[in-house]
Amino acid sequence: MGKTHGAIIETTAGRASLGIYRVPTRALYGVLQKSGVAEVQKYLWQFGEPPQLKKTFTYRGYRLTLEFGTGTAALRTLTYKLIYDDPSDLRSALSDTHRDDSCLALTLISYGKPTSNWTRKQTDCINGSIV
Repeated sequence: MGKTHGAIIETTAGRASLGIYRVPTRALYGVLQKSGVAEVQKYLWQFGEPPQLKKTFTYRGYRLTLEFGTGTAALRTLTYKLIYDDPSDLRSALSDTHRDDSCLALTLISYGKPTSNWTRKQTDCINGSIV
């Protein structure tokens, strides 16, 4: 787990997300209010650094392995795509986090299948920090 990000694994739903902790989420919401979603995307891309970890879990008899890290060009390309592909989804999820004081999360696997959507999470939502 990192200071700003961590993996959220929900084995009962076969769901894996990259969660942005509460303090950084609050800061991103402030950026959204002041400068808009494009600036939030810029901050996520330029300053976000997820922890490097590998997590394996079992869902309905299938073993799924999820790796987060910053090491490869392919991973950087995918990360860029996930951040910039759907600004309205990001904006909506970030607004939802403010209402519930929850954490912003990027769902990567849901019910055992790859997906990509921004959402809010209370599960494993810790404070974290931005330094």
